[in-house]
Amino acid sequence: MLNSAGTLTFFGLCFVFGGVAPGFDLLFGFTGPLSLGRVLNPARAVSTP
Repeated sequence: MLNSAGTLTFFGLCFVFGGVAPGFDLLFGFTGPLSLGRVLNPARAVSTP
């Protein structure tokens, strides 16, 4: 059962997404360089009375 093509494809996709997810999190996460969270917090602090 573990040698079937569908099982190997599934585990291969899990392996690929497991590698891509941390990179995506680092780039687009709250503190990542492509995140707007770092910009919006000071802007929110300035705009509040």
